[in-house]
This record gives sequence, C-alpha cells and structure tokens, in this order.
Amino acid sequence: MDRVYSLGAGTSERVKLTERVIAAAAPLVRDGGAHKRLLLDTEQRGFGVAVNAGGSKSYFVLRRVNGRQVRFKFRNVGEGGLTEARREAAKLLGQMSGGLDPAAAKRARAARGITLREAVELAAATMRARGRSARTIEDYRGVLDLYLRAWLDRPLAEIARAEVRARHAAIPREIVRGKYVLKDEKGRGRRHPSGDGRASANAVFRVFRAVYNRALREHPELPSNPCVNIDWAALPPHKAALAPEGLAGWFKAAMKIENPLRRDFLLFALYSGMRRQSVAEMRWADVDLARRLLRVPRPKGGEARAFDLPLSDALVEILRRRKAEHDKLAAGDRKLEPWAWPAASKTGHIAEPREEGLPGTIHDLRRVFITVATHRLKLHPYDVKLLVNHALPRADVTTHYVAADVEALRVPMQAISDALRALCEPRRGSGTVVPIAKGKRGAAR
Repeated sequence: MDRVYSLGAGTSERVKLTERVIAAAAPLVRDGGAHKRLLLDTEQRGFGVAVNAGGSKSYFVLRRVNGRQVRFKFRNVGEGGLTEARREAAKLLGQMSGGLDPAAAKRARAARGITLREAVELAAATMRARGRSARTIEDYRGVLDLYLRAWLDRPLAEIARAEVRARHAAIPREIVRGKYVLKDEKGRGRRHPSGDGRASANAVFRVFRAVYNRALREHPELPSNPCVNIDWAALPPHKAALAPEGLAGWFKAAMKIENPLRRDFLLFALYSGMRRQSVAEMRWADVDLARRLLRVPRPKGGEARAFDLPLSDALVEILRRRKAEHDKLAAGDRKLEPWAWPAASKTGHIAEPREEGLPGTIHDLRRVFITVATHRLKLHPYDVKLLVNHALPRADVTTHYVAADVEALRVPMQAISDALRALCEPRRGSGTVVPIAKGKRGAAR
C-alpha cells in the first residue's frame, strides 16, 4: 500500500482493489478512535472503496467536475460484485468527464420526485420543531386536502405556474356554486361562509406557498415557487360585523338566548378576549377561582405560548354560575366532566357557538375587546398583546426583557371588562369609558 494522505473528510491510500482486499479492509484507527478510510484503486483511476468508521463499506467515484472535486457513492459493497462495480464506475467517470455531477443529478431526481403530500409532512415536522400547535398543523393539512386534494400525490416539480394561477382563480367560483359544505359540531352541513371565496383562495395558496418553500429548502433543485404567477385577490379592508357602539344591541340579543350555558359562553368570550377554540377547550382543571386565574395551556402558537389569564369580576361571576350548574349538566358523564362548556358533541364541549340572529362571531368579540383596550382605554400595547396572546414585536429588542406578570395584568384586564360591561349595559354604568391611571407597569415601560 502507498502512504496515507488527506482527502476531504477522511484519509486515502492507493491499492489494487480485489475482493480479498476489500473484505479485509478496516477503518483507520488513529488517536484512540476509528475514522473513515478511502481506498483508491491503482488499476482504475477515480474508482475506490470507502470504509466508514462503523465498518460499513461502499463504492465511490472521484473526479473533478467543472473545476470542483466530486466524490460520489454509487452503491454499497455487497450489492453486486467488484467487476460489476468497476463497469458502473467507468460509466459514471465518463459522464463526469463530460461535466455531469452525479451527486447533483441524484439530488435533482429526488427533488423531482417529492410530492405535495410529502412536502406537507416535511413542513409539519418543521412546525412541530418550532413549537406550533397540533391544531395549526392540522389546519395546513385540512386546507390542502379540501381544496388541492387532486394535487397531493403529484410531484411538486410537475405543478406548473399556469396550473397554480388557474386553480387560484377557480376556487372562488367553486365556493360560490356551493361545492364545499362544512360540518358543524352535530355533523350538519352548512354553506361555506367565505362570501365570494377570494379570501379563501388567497389563504389556500398562502399555505401551498409555505409548504413549497419548505420543500425548496430541502431540495434546492426544485423549480422556483410557482405561486409567483398568482394574481392575488385585492381584498377590501375587513368590515367588522360588531363595533363597541353596537354592544348594547348585541348584549340585548344575547340575553334572549334560551340556553344559559351557550349565553354564558358568548359573554365569557367577550369579557376575556380569548380565541374561540381556547374558550371552547377550557377545562375546570385549568380554572383557579380562588386565585382568579385561568390557565390557557394550548393557545394558538402551541404549548410554548401557554399563559395565565387574570380573571375579572365579570369572568369570575360567569364561572361561578357555570360551576354551580356543572354537576347537573355533566351528570357523571366522563366525556363531559372535564369541560367548562360541556355539550353533546364529538368533543364533549361546545365547538360551534354561532347563534341564529346574533350579529358577529367570536372573533368579532375579540376585535371589540382589543379595540376598547387600545382605542378607548389607551392601554399599553404590550399589556394588550399579553392579554390576548399576541406575540410581542421581534424588531423591538426591549420585548426580550418583558415577562408576563399576571398580577400586573390584572388591573388592565379589570378595566377592559368594566368598559365592556358599561357598553353592554349602559344603565349599569355611566356609559363613559375613563382611561385607567398608569401604574408602575406603565411607568416601567
């Protein structure tokens, strides 16, 4: 054997490769550890065998391609004999002499083969690693399964720009025709709520774009994202179905709801500012009435964004009513017992809180909560963001030093709740919202 010399990540030596030499080859032992050894054939230039630190062996070819040295593993030792490996190596070396990089070609083949379904799972793994909630991941899957099901098992590389543009334009027409029927908590069908469907089309392809971009990180050989060809719908600004000025009318209609549990659900959503899913999934185990706290363990953004919400007087009143009636409603049913808002649904809790004739949605109630907090009470924006579980702005380095102090948030929470109550029941209060005085928390910022 020739002397050992450095070659890339391992060491190499020149030797006439035979079946016996390959069988006897072992990793290089140096500095008390095993290292990769590369055996370069003296009979066929550019052909060799790699012996990994763990003892596995593979055939490779080595040649400069377009000025860059390329080493390409093409099969494991034992997958065919040495003679067959030499023939394959000769073919590959000829291609490399012509400027073909077999490693790049292999990556390109892999990129051409990845399907939309596989890309979704790749994106899902990334979202899990970043702490995104299981609900968000399922929303990604659900959107693509509903609107792009025919594409799921197609290779991404075959989805052309023109197809993407045409599909984006077709979704609104299908929604208007009533193609997509959604199910409520009792399995009843209802029409898609998205108006002319343009917002839904935009949302579908924002998901598709994100999934494709994640696949591009793994397979840069893919074509550029075809969403560059979409004519995104220019949507008018959202017109809220409910404004603070309309709360008195909303409250009057809400109080006519016959089911007290569903009525309290809506009032709790208003006074807490929470998202619909977070309210629906409230468990009694997360409620601490003695300390006037609610733990929100799985908000939007995943468990990493779990937080404690201080409970105002209005929220405590609602929960005490619910707790007093809970045993009667749950009636020993293990499916219903854990939930603050039990219901005869698949989940065991209220899933669809819409009420006929009641304006707005839970998200509209959340908008009113934020509007009153910011525009009327002039609360510090960080306090409002922490109360409604919005991320603090990353561009502001100060936010890295801001910790959620639940007791400091209790004062603004009570002020918002009082202001909402005054708007709902003008006779109960003056109807005039007075900004709260800045305490230590406001001064500290």
